[in-house]
Amino acid sequence: MAPIGKIYCYPNNPRVFKILIAAQYNELEVEVAEFELGTDNKKPEYLAKFHNEKVPAFESTEGNIYLNESGAIAYYVASQKEGTQLLGKDKTETSQVLQYILFAENEITPHANTWVNPILGITSYNKAAHSQAVDGLKKSLGVLEKVLLNKTYLIGERITLADIAVSTSLYLPFKLVLDAEFRKNHQNLSRWYITLINQPAFKKVLGEITLAEVAVAYTHSLPPSPLNLEEWKRVYSNNDTRPTAITWFWEHFDPAGYSIWRVDYKYNEELTKVFMSSNLIGGFFNRLERARKYAFGSLVVLGEDNANSISGYFVIRGQEIPEEVSDAADFESYNFQKVDHTDATVKSSFEDFIAWDGHLDGKKFADAFEETIMSASNSLQKDVSIAYFGPEGSYTHQVAIEKFGDSVSYSPQSTINDVFDSVEKGLVTYGIVPFENSTFGSVIATLDRFITCKTQIFAETYFQVYSHPQGFGQCQKYLDTHLKGVQRVDAMSTSKAAEIAASEPYSAAIASIVCAELYGLNILEKDIQDAKINITRFFILGSSSDIPSDDDKTFILFTVDHRKPEALCDALNSFKSQHVNLIKIDSRPSLQRLWHYVFFIELQGHKEDEEVRNALSKLKECCLDIKILGSYPSQRPEITDIIRHLVQNKNYIIYGSWLCRRGELERCDEWQSQKPLKKYLTETPKINDFKKQNCEKCRNNLISSFRLYKQQSKKLDVIPNDKKPNIEIFVNLTWNNHYRVFGDWKCQNCSNRWRSAHTYISLQKFIEKTPGKRLSQDHFYMQQCRRCFNTSLILNYNPIVPNLGIYDNDKPHIIGLCAKCMSGKYCVDAYRD
Repeated sequence: MAPIGKIYCYPNNPRVFKILIAAQYNELEVEVAEFELGTDNKKPEYLAKFHNEKVPAFESTEGNIYLNESGAIAYYVASQKEGTQLLGKDKTETSQVLQYILFAENEITPHANTWVNPILGITSYNKAAHSQAVDGLKKSLGVLEKVLLNKTYLIGERITLADIAVSTSLYLPFKLVLDAEFRKNHQNLSRWYITLINQPAFKKVLGEITLAEVAVAYTHSLPPSPLNLEEWKRVYSNNDTRPTAITWFWEHFDPAGYSIWRVDYKYNEELTKVFMSSNLIGGFFNRLERARKYAFGSLVVLGEDNANSISGYFVIRGQEIPEEVSDAADFESYNFQKVDHTDATVKSSFEDFIAWDGHLDGKKFADAFEETIMSASNSLQKDVSIAYFGPEGSYTHQVAIEKFGDSVSYSPQSTINDVFDSVEKGLVTYGIVPFENSTFGSVIATLDRFITCKTQIFAETYFQVYSHPQGFGQCQKYLDTHLKGVQRVDAMSTSKAAEIAASEPYSAAIASIVCAELYGLNILEKDIQDAKINITRFFILGSSSDIPSDDDKTFILFTVDHRKPEALCDALNSFKSQHVNLIKIDSRPSLQRLWHYVFFIELQGHKEDEEVRNALSKLKECCLDIKILGSYPSQRPEITDIIRHLVQNKNYIIYGSWLCRRGELERCDEWQSQKPLKKYLTETPKINDFKKQNCEKCRNNLISSFRLYKQQSKKLDVIPNDKKPNIEIFVNLTWNNHYRVFGDWKCQNCSNRWRSAHTYISLQKFIEKTPGKRLSQDHFYMQQCRRCFNTSLILNYNPIVPNLGIYDNDKPHIIGLCAKCMSGKYCVDAYRD
């Protein structure tokens, strides 16, 4: 049989498969020309026929038909046999065939290529594009899964070009990334695909296809390299770095299979203590566990306390940063820059950093970490020991490891008092105790011991938790709802509770996931805390306080003569007169006599600051007793940490406000800013600039706060003017200034219902902004559901009486306005109220 035409394309192009399979079904022959991409498609004779360099291209035997686009070529081949079923049995089915060809080309192939091409080395890997492609492809395949629920083929009872086009677009995904787990959850799609690829016409073109058991990752697909990263790590760990390990590395380094990256911490100006900087590195490496096979890193702390920085180098498999590295929570806090290993300066610097010697910008190496052993080799910490509250696995234990790393010795203590005793007796260098929880308040045992302790607060730290030694209180709602009749037994800590539950078969514990793993417990329920954001603050105890920094706190206790009128007011006035900001006030019984109390105050500033020193001097004049428990750098995470952790999320708006410390006295103006988070961080050289503004009136430092508003992931549909509702608002100006507008919404997609506070605006202003006194403002009636982001439905448009918060039903209002069709009728009956 003579060929009906010739295809020009490089070998094994999945786009050509559908053309060849269609030819098999129609018993036609199509010649595949020998072709070299990048050469043949640039020749004048090729361009004269097809007018561009795209492949595949088709030329008929007669030489009078020239086609580009694989879908068009496949359609042409499918139509060349009289009575073929490939295009359906009638015009309706032919239209459906075209629908699926376009579906494959627009909704499957682009996502599939973005996912698998980096694996094949065709394109470079991009995390954002990869994630979007995976989600997009799975969404499209979810559509096919539903279509094939009650069908053998996509159209009718026979294989059509629709099946051929869609299945061949999935050729590489099913071979590489749509693994056994995916096929288990998409049984209709998998059954259909396996049926097709086992047809003789498919087998003749595709051969035997082995489906992926485990999805291939980008890093798995890199070509072999003579440098064995695991062997390098062993050489590095077991030999002197200079000259043995360094010589071995350069002898075996493969620039084609590996790349070297300079790494610098973005926020060095915020670093204070060397050991705290080391903790940042330790935490980063702990979260790089998945990258062990693909990366080797050495990061170093340079400098000294209150003047240090973090820098280093990573050796990474491949020429791009793999997801296993970029997905780490701390990744965005570091600058990664690929460097040229042949540059003598770079080579020397790299050797210094992996050898942990030398200096940078006048700063000597103070501490270092490398990915192989994941722990510090800090000579400054050789004799450091830490006492913490609770058995192994407690949150205090986790905080200790987070702050001090693995190179120090740890001593678990049964009670909070034991931690204080260990520090006071010199048995340990530091102690760590919980101080307060954002949900349940202060830890009473810690406050009580401060009354008699001889230790000083050396530092503070925050830790986000989902339970706590005060676990019952933090999970009260869940326990009352689901375990109302179950006996509750207090334990010393959540980790102790987990230890007990492991030995008693009919008991359970409120504890952390770490405790569950440590004691071999099954996790019955996660996230049962009343508040989803649950942060505990810990104090690090030592024999002395820290030296002043740019942002400190001081914690004190004092007692007053309760018999003297206004004694407590006089004490507090000591701080007011010196403009010292009080952050926290607590009280506890003094145990000296009935109804006599000790007051605890945490204030902003260091005890050596002039304002604080003057305030404390005045306080001594009106108090029976005063005790300074310590000054320490502020580690509040609300601004510095949370902003940094959210830096990867581009869908946030930051809104900051500042109030002068003397604002209550002088009513200094409030300063506000609103801009996209990414832009703000780019324009702000130091995160602390957000915390430290100056009042324009008195030049004093301001107290700052901020909120993050999440932007909608989809834009609101813009409705043409001629489609907007024509609804009169019958009002009279005598009551315009006394009413506000409040809207109720209900989602048309998921039935989520809510009220939106940002529509709570002055009715007069709303009318003034609305031309012709008509309801035509997009932002008022076109809301999005916070759950599914679909266009939502206005249920009520009512004026509300200020201060009373009630509707005035004597005034006209609109009920049931559909945001989809702008009529008073609901589009879907299921959403009627």
